[in-house]
Order: sequence, then C-alpha cells, then structure tokens
Amino acid sequence: MSQPRAESPVLNQHSQLLARCDLRIEACNGSGHSHAPGRTDCWNVLDPITRQSYRVGWIERWLLTRPRRSHSLEQLYQMLRREYPELSILPEQFLSLAANFQQLGLLRVQGTPTPLKPKSNGFQSWLSSTVAWQIRGIQPDAILSRFAPRLDILFSRNAVLLWIAAALMTACGVAMEFQRLKSQAGQWDWLLSPASGGLLVAVFIATRAIHELGHAMVCKRYGVRVPDIGLFIILGAPCVYCDVSESWQLANRWQRAAVAAAGMYSEMLVATLAGCVWLATIEGPLNTLALQTMFVCSISTLLINANPLMKFDGYYLLADWLDEVNLRGKADRLALVWLHALALGRSNRPAVMPGHSPEQGKLPQKEHLTRVSEWEAGHTAEIAGASGPHFAHKSLLLVFSFASWLYRAGLSLSIAAVIVSIYASWNFAWGGRAMAAIILFSWWVLPISRFSHSLYQEASRMQRRWRLFLLAAVFLVALAALPVPTRKFASGWIQPAQTQGVFASTTAKMMECRIHDGQQVQAGQLLFRLSNQELAMRLTQRSAASEQAVARESSIRRQRDMHGFDLDLTPYEADRKTTQILYENTKREHQSLFVSARIPGYVLAQTVPNAEGPSRSDQTVPDATWCSPAEVGRVVPEGALLATICSEAMLAVIPLTDRQLSVVAAGTQVKLRVANPAGKVVQGRVAAVVQRDEVGFLANSDDHAAFHAQESIQSRTSGNSYAAIVEMPTWDSPQQRPFPGATVDAVFAAPSQTVFSLAIDWLKTNLRFLAD
Repeated sequence: MSQPRAESPVLNQHSQLLARCDLRIEACNGSGHSHAPGRTDCWNVLDPITRQSYRVGWIERWLLTRPRRSHSLEQLYQMLRREYPELSILPEQFLSLAANFQQLGLLRVQGTPTPLKPKSNGFQSWLSSTVAWQIRGIQPDAILSRFAPRLDILFSRNAVLLWIAAALMTACGVAMEFQRLKSQAGQWDWLLSPASGGLLVAVFIATRAIHELGHAMVCKRYGVRVPDIGLFIILGAPCVYCDVSESWQLANRWQRAAVAAAGMYSEMLVATLAGCVWLATIEGPLNTLALQTMFVCSISTLLINANPLMKFDGYYLLADWLDEVNLRGKADRLALVWLHALALGRSNRPAVMPGHSPEQGKLPQKEHLTRVSEWEAGHTAEIAGASGPHFAHKSLLLVFSFASWLYRAGLSLSIAAVIVSIYASWNFAWGGRAMAAIILFSWWVLPISRFSHSLYQEASRMQRRWRLFLLAAVFLVALAALPVPTRKFASGWIQPAQTQGVFASTTAKMMECRIHDGQQVQAGQLLFRLSNQELAMRLTQRSAASEQAVARESSIRRQRDMHGFDLDLTPYEADRKTTQILYENTKREHQSLFVSARIPGYVLAQTVPNAEGPSRSDQTVPDATWCSPAEVGRVVPEGALLATICSEAMLAVIPLTDRQLSVVAAGTQVKLRVANPAGKVVQGRVAAVVQRDEVGFLANSDDHAAFHAQESIQSRTSGNSYAAIVEMPTWDSPQQRPFPGATVDAVFAAPSQTVFSLAIDWLKTNLRFLAD
C-alpha cells in the first residue's frame, strides 16, 4: 500500500539533514577530484527515484555528500567555512541551496523516511494524462546485456561507414526512379486505404521499437543501465519508449550524443533496406510495405526525431554538442529573465536568493563564490566561480528558447486542427473539439498564466506594478486592433460553363462512331451515325405519298383551269399539306440519326447501359462507352445519352454557408486546389454569387464515377442556399484539364478583421442574447 506523500518541511538553520546514499554522482569531465574553490569542474547527479539528472558544482557536490549523519544546516555551514576559509558565502545563500536540494528530494530531512519527490501540478498532470498515457513495461537490462555483444558490430565505426555508402547508393537508385516514386506516393493508396492504413500502423509500431532498441543497445555498449522499456499512448497512437536517462552519467559528451543518435541510425538502417526492396520489386503488397517503411524510417525520422525544437533525439544531440544539461530549462529561464527585464526594466535592488525576502542581502560579488541559480525540477545550478556563459552562448540559448516556443505553438495549433478534422470525419466532432481544447489549454493558457504570475510577482518586488498594468493595457489594445487575415474554407466541384447532351432521338442501331473520349470537336461536326430500317421505310413511303398528293392536286388544278370544271381544290390542298408535313417530320427524324455537335468543346463519353442487342463482338464490355468501336452494331435505346460536349471554359461551383456568405462576394480573391488530376493550385476571383437553384448540374451523373464527389458535396451542402461561381483558367494541355465533377477545395481571402471584431462575431454566433 502506497504511503501519502508528506509535505516538504520548511528549512531553517536548525534543520537536520541527511545525505542520500542512493544518489549516483560522477564527474562529467573526468577531473572532478579537485575541491579547490574557483575550479569549473562539474559533476552529474542521477536521482534513481525520479530518474532526473542534474549538473552541479563542487560546493553542491560537497553538500550532497558531506552529511553522512544527521547534521544541522548551521553545523554544515560551519564545516564548510572551516574547510574552505577563503570562500565567501552568506548563510542565507547556503540555506537557499539546501532548501532547493531538499525540494528536489536530493537531501533528506530528519523525520522523513523516504526522499521527497518534487511537487507537480496535479491539474497539469491530469491534462497531460488526457493526451498521453504511459504504460511501464519490463526491466530489460538483463536481456539487453545478453544480446548487446552480438549486435554491437552494427554500431561500430566500420558498420556506420558501410551504411553511409549503402545509403548513398540506395538514395541514387531512388532518385533515378523518382517518377515512379512520385506516381506511387501521389496516389495515397499506400496511406489512405483501410488495408494499407492498418499495415502502416504496424510498420510505425515496429520501427519505433527498433528505434528505441537502438538507444538501448548503445547504452549497453558504453556500460549504462537501461531500467525500463514500455509503451506510450499519444492521442490514441501507440509508441514504444526506452528510458535512457542514465546515459547522462557518461563523462564523454560524444558518447552521450551517440546514444541520442542511435535511434535515428537504427531507423535509417531499416530505411536503407526498405529502399533496396522497393527498388527490386514491382507494385504489390511487398512493394507497398517497403514504401511505407522507407517513408516512416526516413522522412518522419528526419522531420520529427532530428528536430531540435522538440524533446526528441535532435534536442539531446544539440544539448550534448553544447554540453548542457536541461538545455530547454536553462534557455527558457534565460528567456524569462530577458522578458522580465524588457517588460519591467533593470532592477535597482540587489539580487536575492529564491525563497528569501529582499532584506536578507545581496550576493557578494567576489572572485571565488558559488552563485546559486533558481532551482526547479530539472534545472541546474551554476558551478563555482563561473561567471555564466558568454554573450554568443546566451544569444544561442535565447534564440533556441523563442524558436522552441514558436514551433510548439504552431505545432499545437496544427495538432488541434488535425484532431478536429479527424474526429469530425468520424461524426464525433464534439470529442475532437474537447481534445483540441485540452491541448491548447495545456500548451497555451497554462504557460501564459505562469509567465503572467511570475511577471506580476517580479513587478510587485520591484514596486513597478503600474508599469506592468500600463504594458498590459497597451498590449490588449494593440491585440484587439491587430488586423487578422480572414480565410474561409469550402469545397465544391468543377463543371463546364456550357454543356450539350448528345442523345439518341429514337431507337436505332449504331452504325458509325467518329469520335473518342476527350476529342476536341467543332460545332456541326458529325459524331454518330445511326440506322433505323423502319424509319427509313417510313421516310420512303411518306416521300412517295407527298409526291402523289402534289401530283393529284396539280392534276385537279389543270382540269379546272383547262376545262372550266367547278372543282373544289380544298381537300387536295389539305391532303398535300398533311403529307408534306408528315414527310418533313419524318425527314427531320431521319436526319437526327446523323448526330452532330451544336457547340465546340471536348467529348465526355458516356457508359453503355444494358441496352437491347449485343455489341458487335457479342460480348458485354465492362464500363464500355458509346464511343468505343466495340459498340458499333449495338441497338441504342431512345433517349440514351451517347456523349456530352463540354465547353473549354470551366467553372468552380462552391456552396456557401451563411457565415461564408457574409464575407464572400463578387470579386473576392480565392485559391482553388483541384483534386483531379494532380492537385494543381490556381488563383482567381469570384465571378458571381448566385442561388443554388440557378446552378445547372451535369446530366446523368450516375453514369460516370467522376460525378460521385459532386453528389457527395451536394448532399453535405444541401442546406446552403447560395454558391460562389469562379471562372477557371485555361489549361495548358488536355491531360491537366480536370474532369467535370472533380472536387475542388477553395480558400477565400476575405477582408481582414480585427481580433476585437472576430471576438464579437464569435459571441454573436454562439451567444444568442448578444445577437442584434
């Protein structure tokens, strides 16, 4: 049964301290035997309970190792002064140092049976647990010690050189097959299809395990213990982790760098092998597996693990190169001090130790002195006699801190947006919004609130709260007036500006097809020639009947004129007109068998439904079109759509919501990304905003797969009453021209709005009682 954690007692000069015998203290530069004041020797301290590493100077090491039995702080201070009488250090400085060590759990206070863990923010821990869960695994040290000697050759210098040569050769081979790689990767089937998606998850887990085993193997190569291997569940995605925190005990920083780089090296080994398999295979399951492994182990490794702005391998490599423990903590603390000075100005009061009032004195500015910085969990103290890093080093730390914050801020927004879109696609939008809110609260609100609180405390200490309030007011006014580019996102479809459906006016037999799918045609050009024997016979009969009626009328008219007979010509004239009308109608119907184009454009062939009669080959061809030569001889039913003539001019139809309608008008700039065929991005302006009823839809969309996306968007936006019409530019070649019905994603560049106006609009939308 676990014991409740005791509260950290307040230290004073009579507090009894005990050293912890389980701390591992090793010299970080191999020369930690001198205890002379002023030396810049340092030691690494590993806490086996919290698994935190600290870098300390010689006075800190003396305090951590000296109290082998219970000593009061006053006794320890007197012992230090007797051993090093030339050292100038105030009692309150020594008390502050001991208090910081006690808060970190590095010193025991008499009466506390177990070391105290540093206090953590329970609410922040709860927020973190909603995003990531840690499942501790086995203690693999014994197993790794058995297998590490057998795999040690993979991490030798010769093996690394051999891998570099193989990686260069593989990269050259992939570069030579770049068009094949681009075509296969651009289809996204290897990522988005259910089967490939499940395989990708398995590849990710397996390669993460190889990555972490690489760290563990190099740790064992240098004799470092690996206490734990387990599993992290980050946003629902499993990820293997390996605890290599004890690698900070390595005195050589290049050995620590080797441990940090071992995971990426292991993945790049796998990526090289996967590249060779991909080059040697054709498209299929094995080829897809090789492609996924190659991408996961190369691109994701370089973009994520090698990134020094996140606490992954690249960060620890940078820390080892700079020989800094807790690089981010030190950089953030330096940035915090710089921001305090920028906001409040330089302090005219003496510097004081953490946890003490200003009246307790300033730090003596003498040559041999331990200057103790603020100690927080994972922070280090400045070593004895050090005057701090030089200007270039400080500048590098400042740049690193601000770059890390900007990167994490952008990353949090990207992750939140991706989560919202993914959960929305699962019809679980509120869950995605809640998860995004937790991420933004923990990555934005909490750090800003902590910074504001520390800034207020510093302003109170410096008696400059008026300056802080004035700065806050100016900042809020500037933020409220800051113009924010407004972007509205929507989806629509592509359709021609003008279309002509080519229909069969009567049931007839296909005799000739003079076009093919995608062919350019001119107005009046013959497209199809059909044949109907019954219609041909009826045309012949009505032609003869018309000629006979004309002959009868002429004969009666001559008899009347020559012989003076009183004959009534009205029936004969009516019979002539009737037969002529029937003949003309039949003639036009017969001429309609010669199907021509009425507008210029390109041909969009239509699929053949189940019609009467077999094709010429007596076989039904799947997805055959009327433009196919195999369909010559097939009976075409009356009203069948043979083809569609689409004009060269194309329009993008973008349905608009009510909120989008308030900022989108004719002339609004818009960027369009056409999903077919190559995701080309074009720029244009909105030609008009019309009602959805005025937008003509393409006919017979069920007969062409390209129209399914259009139907899907129409169903999703059925409640939208208006749509934006954007004229598409001309295309360089027919291969680049999108099919009608292709999906298009639009980004409208609306006029900029201030933060204040955006907040008011949001309140009006979400709080009904504030609406006009």
